[in-house]
Amino acid sequence: MKKDTNIILEQIINKKARELSLEKENQRHIGSVISMLREEWHLWGRLNHPLVPALEVQCSISTKGDFVRAVWFPHPILITTKRRTEFILLANEANLEMHSGGRFWCNEDMDFAYEIVLAEEIVEKCEDEVAQQLFNIPLSHLQDLLVPLTMLKTDMWRSDIAVKYLKELREKGYVDNSDYNLW
Repeated sequence: MKKDTNIILEQIINKKARELSLEKENQRHIGSVISMLREEWHLWGRLNHPLVPALEVQCSISTKGDFVRAVWFPHPILITTKRRTEFILLANEANLEMHSGGRFWCNEDMDFAYEIVLAEEIVEKCEDEVAQQLFNIPLSHLQDLLVPLTMLKTDMWRSDIAVKYLKELREKGYVDNSDYNLW
């Protein structure tokens, strides 16, 4: 990635971190010292909802070649071996309405994550869109998933209820919490 593009990206990240009250840690690679973290930026924040505990989310942003990659994930890990299929089914449902180019996935390390990869050219030409794609869109999706993720983690719901909740939220823009025994 070009030096000018990295400067633009750094400015976007700093601005969004301030706007969204995200903590930011820089991962600098100096000289021949290479970080084992393979990321240039690491951010974290909290998602809040009045009916479930707050959820810490983290973001790893890295550049490689002509691309920037952001991965958002809850911390600590939510998935257990026993419940992995439930989370995969929720991720699959969440991906049905993705129009931003990002995607949710679950891996063998039990991570539930949102990932987006953008070309360097977009960073150079569309700063506002890059800010939306790297921050606003993933955080909005994770906020929508906060209740289903929490309920799956605590074994209070199975994937069919989590998927139903997400579909209703998308279709209506709200859910009746009493229908889901959240009151």
